[in-house]
Amino acid sequence: MAYPQPGKELNMMRSSALQVLLSVSFMVVSAASTGAVDFLRDVQPLLTEKCVRCHGGVHKKSGLSFLTFEGATERLDSGARALVPGSPDTSEMITRVKTADPDDRMPPDQPLMEREIRILESWVQGGADWPAHWSFLPPQAPDLPSGAWGGNPIDLFVRSRLEDHGWTPAPEADRRTLIRRLSLDLTGLLPDPGILDRYLMDDSPGWWASLVDEFMASPHFGERWARFWLDQARYADSDGYEKDRPRPNAWRYRDWVIHSINANMPYDQFSRWQLAGDLIHHSLPPEKRDPEMLVASAFHRQTLFNTEGGVDPEEDRTKRIIDRIATTGAVWMGMTVGCAQCHDHPYDPMSQKEFYQLFAFFNNDTEPEAEVPVRYGDPGSPTMKTPVMGLVDRDKHRPTYLFRRGDFLQPETGSGPVEPGFPAVLGVSPDGGIPADRVDLAEWLFDEDHPLTARVAVNQIWEKLFGRGLVATQEDWGRRGQLPSHPDLLDWLAVEFRRNGWSRKQLIRRIVLSRTYRQSAVHRPEYEESDPSNTLLFRQNRRRLEAESIRDVFLQAGDSLDLTVGGPSVFPPLAGDVAALSYANNFRWKTSDGGDRFRRGLYTFFKRTAPHPNLMVFDCTDTNTSVSGRMVSNTPLQALTTLQNEVFMDAARRFGLRMAEIEDDKGQEAAINTAFRIALSRNPHPENETAPLIALFRESLAYFDGNPDAARVFSGVDDPASADQAAAWTVVARSILNLDEFITRN
Repeated sequence: MAYPQPGKELNMMRSSALQVLLSVSFMVVSAASTGAVDFLRDVQPLLTEKCVRCHGGVHKKSGLSFLTFEGATERLDSGARALVPGSPDTSEMITRVKTADPDDRMPPDQPLMEREIRILESWVQGGADWPAHWSFLPPQAPDLPSGAWGGNPIDLFVRSRLEDHGWTPAPEADRRTLIRRLSLDLTGLLPDPGILDRYLMDDSPGWWASLVDEFMASPHFGERWARFWLDQARYADSDGYEKDRPRPNAWRYRDWVIHSINANMPYDQFSRWQLAGDLIHHSLPPEKRDPEMLVASAFHRQTLFNTEGGVDPEEDRTKRIIDRIATTGAVWMGMTVGCAQCHDHPYDPMSQKEFYQLFAFFNNDTEPEAEVPVRYGDPGSPTMKTPVMGLVDRDKHRPTYLFRRGDFLQPETGSGPVEPGFPAVLGVSPDGGIPADRVDLAEWLFDEDHPLTARVAVNQIWEKLFGRGLVATQEDWGRRGQLPSHPDLLDWLAVEFRRNGWSRKQLIRRIVLSRTYRQSAVHRPEYEESDPSNTLLFRQNRRRLEAESIRDVFLQAGDSLDLTVGGPSVFPPLAGDVAALSYANNFRWKTSDGGDRFRRGLYTFFKRTAPHPNLMVFDCTDTNTSVSGRMVSNTPLQALTTLQNEVFMDAARRFGLRMAEIEDDKGQEAAINTAFRIALSRNPHPENETAPLIALFRESLAYFDGNPDAARVFSGVDDPASADQAAAWTVVARSILNLDEFITRN
């Protein structure tokens, strides 16, 4: 499907109100200059920004709503019609935006500019075409553009958009950069020097595809991509709120996610089990039941649970249901459905009643515990109790009512109960059970005509590989969201994702095999001014690593990272004042021993009221809500953390000891060369890097040789015969590990 193509100024659009208004202004100028008015590009943004706040889902002043064509053409309280297609003179909207009378002029606080008025007049004169929003129409496989930039269709779509602007893609990154980039993207780890050397020497034409397959077969692939899903699932190891009690078996769900991604479980099955695994499990004959379905259903057990004294249990239960609805909408549809809890959606055509139709899918759930095997695929494995989802007994069935202004104490019983149902705007109404349950909800999401599920999923994956989605507003695909930068590519990927059996690995493989992915990330000043966000993908993007990966690569450089996959959460070192933050001493942070102290950041116990500071400082997820993409900040505290925090300092010491061993065997230059290969996957520049670091080592060695106590404390080595050397190499190690390049995926 071809959507209106955003111009380069539109591609720079951000989520802030000011930037949206600037983008709208550009579109108005563009349309006025060309004489071609497009509703989605030119008119709808004007209505959304200037009219809907008073005439939409929240307010319908004078009985007028600009959310739908029907609402805009209805007779008003005054008897007039705001919109009369083909007749600007009798359209009250046009009269009001043109009048000079301040009492009648609309909008009252910020009159439209002349160019904006001409846009609306031209649109009404032309028949006021009002097509459905692009994201509410099912994706259709587009024709492939012609071109010769590789055989991957992704490259054809990207090159076509670049050529529309007279631009060219960046050249391919060098092999070392590509290997490091792919390793960090697919496993979240630095490439092993052995792998680096092997593929640097591989001259076969299929070396890149072989490397992709090797990383995707790694058990660490599931860990890397599970981290993103756990952000969306709002996973944590505690309940939240004041008491924030620990959930000792929460990790069972995390293990299931890792296992399922490594096994390439089809995305539709992966989703169905999480939405309704308990119902599917109990609907099967005993010999076909799979306890993993029960573990998967803990997706909706990741809500906060308030155990404070005096809490109204029904209020807390209602809050958990509302969270489940909002999470389902965000994860699988990219819609802000929670905005319709108290009133009709203010921007999208979704009614408050439809919100409570979704509410009804969860209103009869309970949260029991079930016995499930400790290890997957082992029928003889011991079992343990873990929280799952379930249904209340039918004789305790709760009716669902619409809540007045979203208040659970004000159910509108006079209007009768609300049955489970789906938003009409998405145009999918499958036949299901009576009454419908969460199985029907899952089936509806994966109906072949559902317009959002496949698109949203591929956009989430694309964002992880490029730092920006094809739709930048990942969690809002409605009318306030941005247009896709490459709409045909988005639809092609969505259709292919479904056609290939919802295979996550196959989708990722296709993307990383593209020349678009393999582009250099080198700054291109000739395009940056016109497209500072690199919306058109004229190069790859540089991205700082996520909080968990930053800790991982530090430990990996120090050769101390424990790569055991799965298992209970662990407790790395934590400052005493932070560890003491618990309600009435109901929880103690006992630092893990042995290898558990050095597990990947994914396994760090996540306490909602007091997340580990090393994760927080690098923008870890707020697990109180579902998050599809992390924010990235840049603060002095981050540099102080990697320089002085116990975990990072210990990693630098261990990295320094590795360099000291190499120096003893091969010399100082060889030690620095090896350190660069381990940390940065490249060789140092002899004059700009090797020589200054050798000088730093020698200067530090002289200092510590004269200050043995300082050497012992700084290096952590008690032997005075080697403490000065270890301390000097630690200084060099800290310099390398604190390069921005080290924690950046280039």
